[in-house]
Amino acid sequence: MKEKSGMLKRTPLLIFFIFLFVFSACQKVSDDQRPEFIGFWHSKFGDSGCASIHIKSDGSGAYVIRYDYEESKVYSGTIRVNDKHIYIAGKDRFNIIEYPHMIDTTIERVYISNHFDNSYKIGNWKMVLYGLKPNALHICGEWEYYKADY
Repeated sequence: MKEKSGMLKRTPLLIFFIFLFVFSACQKVSDDQRPEFIGFWHSKFGDSGCASIHIKSDGSGAYVIRYDYEESKVYSGTIRVNDKHIYIAGKDRFNIIEYPHMIDTTIERVYISNHFDNSYKIGNWKMVLYGLKPNALHICGEWEYYKADY
């Protein structure tokens, strides 16, 4: 009988540590933790499609898919990043294939739109993602995303 009561006393502590582990697995993006993910990321696919990911320093953001002549599809909410995934609103995710890194713009030149003044700049950051998962009714796959320091 003593073994059973000792086990019951440890159960709440064990449950607490399980919850602590689960909730610490997906960290919120912040300037201190992963500043390289923060910003406007752009990708193009096909002749008329583009996608953008906006990750804010407060951990919120959105993923927008645009096609010429069609309505945009928007996924928004809290953005969380861990070593393998970028999560949007806790349910949609990208697999990280290539982490954000600066690129040599003399070799790789990609022009992206500056949302603030509608000009174009050369992207000097790149990351490669696979997704959006679970598979949605749109273009899904491995895409290169670029951002410029504004």
